[in-house]
Amino acid sequence: MRNEFEKVLLGATKEGTLVFANISLSEGNRDYFSVSFDEVRPFLATIEFLRERFSGVMDCYDKADKYDFCERFNCRPSELEEVMFWDIYHYGTVEDIVDISLYSESYSIDGYEDDVYFESDGCGQNDTRDRLIPIDPEFSEWLHNMWDKYHLQTLSGDYKEMTTEKVKKYLDQLNEEEWIKRWLEENKNNL
Repeated sequence: MRNEFEKVLLGATKEGTLVFANISLSEGNRDYFSVSFDEVRPFLATIEFLRERFSGVMDCYDKADKYDFCERFNCRPSELEEVMFWDIYHYGTVEDIVDISLYSESYSIDGYEDDVYFESDGCGQNDTRDRLIPIDPEFSEWLHNMWDKYHLQTLSGDYKEMTTEKVKKYLDQLNEEEWIKRWLEENKNNL
């Protein structure tokens, strides 16, 4: 059996990113506690923003790839970026242009025509506690202390049960979607 609490929202940073914890308590051959942290940055998915980002994507292709794309799209090299952008814009997704793999949800904000997405900014053993403004300071401090002391360590049965209950209690009290919507509304001038 494995208890995983993926994407446990901890709060926002002073720089305007959101921080999620990925918590795992496994049983069996690899009985251990682990936690890692994802950091995502909100952005308005405007045409201008996506075009600018797509320009950077095009810089990653070599001449052979660009030549193949020109043949595929039946266009001149000088038209390639424009043709490919509009093809992806109309038939693809935001994820085809910007890495949103760490948190692929999107939100609408009053007063904005375009949706807000979250670009992947950092993950893994990413220590954000000196910049984090936690939703629940007590829970955040407890989780970071657990990370310091027990990451990739085996937890005893009672301690494991207490850890599971503490995380479940936090999640039961948190309405992630509402918290993020409210945070985005409060910070919409920074998007």
